[in-house]
Amino acid sequence: MPDGNERIIVLTVNTKEQPICLINVYMPSGNENCDDKYKDMLAQLEEIIEKYQEKYQIMLCGDLNASLHRDNRLRDMFLKQFIINNELEIADKYPIKPTFYNHNKISKSQIDYFLHKRAEKNIRYTVSISDIEPLNVSDHTIVIAKVLGTLNRKQRQITKIVKRPDWRKCDKQIYQEAITTKLKEIDLTEIQTTSEAIENLKNILHHAGNLSIPKYRKQSVVTTKGKSIWNQDINNASRKSKEAFYIWKQDMQNHELKNEMQTAKRRLRSAQRRAYASQRIALTEKL
Repeated sequence: MPDGNERIIVLTVNTKEQPICLINVYMPSGNENCDDKYKDMLAQLEEIIEKYQEKYQIMLCGDLNASLHRDNRLRDMFLKQFIINNELEIADKYPIKPTFYNHNKISKSQIDYFLHKRAEKNIRYTVSISDIEPLNVSDHTIVIAKVLGTLNRKQRQITKIVKRPDWRKCDKQIYQEAITTKLKEIDLTEIQTTSEAIENLKNILHHAGNLSIPKYRKQSVVTTKGKSIWNQDINNASRKSKEAFYIWKQDMQNHELKNEMQTAKRRLRSAQRRAYASQRIALTEKL
């Protein structure tokens, strides 16, 4: 969606009950003018909520850099007041668990949340917070929301295109005779502009083509495909890429294994590009 900035991303999800507006945010942190920046960001979020709340169920998520489970910090109070003003709340049985661990691994807090706006029919979702893992190099743990709902399937786009004439099947004699006959019917003194002359010539050529070429300028329907291309080459390259990644993950400091993993990824992308190129060539030949 067009709303947002480098810290705010707005997405809409087309669910059957009522579409969802998902607002993801990374709130400011730090010391210099942090409180003013924080309040400014809350004001921007409020404008987005007001814009979408009539037609969408609102869901706000991200690193809020404030906690709902403390009461001694100014930003916490800003956030709690913002939640009250905009009728936001957390899901039932929301887990209370740290989502951020400082570099010293001693101080920790819960600052990453999923919130929703109260409505007659609230969004149904559950939230889980992962434990800190050795392979997770971030200061934040993983917070997952599982939203219950049914997506509306997007209708395939149908496009009509005009197929290229098969000149190999053209009856040249009929084509030439049709052009000659039409040219004799034109009164050149009545043509006032270059545009009129070009339009007349175009109509003559199409008329001759219709008479001399089977299925001349026949329309063909092209529908978008719901799935990506998959073939044996991509399957093999994908398997090798996964294997190389798994081996590298066992020893992430090994540069040789990292190079092998990157090479496997490049080969996978190359196989995908070749498949799409073949598809384009086949479509061109069909036209």
